[in-house]
Order: sequence, then structure tokens, then C-alpha cells
Amino acid sequence: MLSVYRIVPDFNNFRYIMTDDVAASMVHRFDGTSIKDAWVPLPLYLANPMKPEPDIWGYSPYRTVLAVAPKAATELCTFIDQSCEGLPMECDGMNLLLCNVTCVVNALDRKKSKHKEGLPHWIDEYVFHPNRFEYSLFKIPETAMSEVLCVEGLSAPHDEFKGRVEMLGLKGLIFQKLWSGG
Repeated sequence: MLSVYRIVPDFNNFRYIMTDDVAASMVHRFDGTSIKDAWVPLPLYLANPMKPEPDIWGYSPYRTVLAVAPKAATELCTFIDQSCEGLPMECDGMNLLLCNVTCVVNALDRKKSKHKEGLPHWIDEYVFHPNRFEYSLFKIPETAMSEVLCVEGLSAPHDEFKGRVEMLGLKGLIFQKLWSGG
């Protein structure tokens, strides 16, 4: 059986990265399209500095952007290569790789899903077409600007994003289950 999860950076329990120039950070929509040709890293700082350092960093003000240090990037390179473009950035002397998820899959079953009237991007109940998943890390067009998703059950857990993160004990993410089926 397949399950789909929303991936959320754990801003409450771990450090995360921010920029003082929020307006400049809003130039990129992080909506599933490539931005590598226009990418210019912004000056960053660590938010929540007294909290533990994560393995997978959140980037505020976006919930749809993850950053990884070189060690985690190596462990997750298959998923980054399949579903993301890696964009270099630096924060307080740390080299990080910003993971812009560009794998957008038309997997939402719009007829069976429930959403706010007139707001197809505000989904109350998700239902997916189970045969449309190719990679475990992805976005859907309806919510590409607001969430990153992953699916489990396509292959062995260590060959999927959520399973690999959990197997390696990587910290910094919350997986919110949205749907099971198929």
C-alpha cells in the first residue's frame, strides 16, 4: 500500500536558515520550476541558534525548500538527483545545498480529493492516482508553491526518501501523513 506524506521542516525544534533580505528571497517562487540559471545565493543567518543543528535544514520563509549539508547531501544524492536541482549556498561558514524540488507530478485525483470551494490549492482531503508516481520525492501542481511531498511503498524503504531519512536518523523534518491507498 502506498502512503503520501507532506514534508515539513521542524522549525520549532531545530535551527533553520533565514535571510535579512526577505524581499530578495521572494524573487524565486520555488514552485517546481528550475531557477538554477537565475540563482544568486543571499546572505543568510542561523535562526533558533540555541536549538540543535539539523541534518536537513528548513529555509524560512519557505516550507517548500530544504537545505542539506555535504554529509546529508551525499546520503540523499539519489533523491536530490532524481527530483531536485541542488543550489549552492553558505550560512555562517557552512556550505549547504539548497534542494529546489522540480519533480512535479500530476498525481492528485481531483475528483475524489476534497478542497475548499473555488480553491483547488487548499486541499482538505487528498486522494492520489497510485500509478502516477515515479520518484519518492515530488510536488503536485496544485500545491507546488506550498508543500513538498514524498511517497512510500513504491520500493524498499531504504530506496525511498522517507525511509532513507529515518534509516539514517537524519534530523530536521516532520512527515505528515496525507493519504494511504492503492
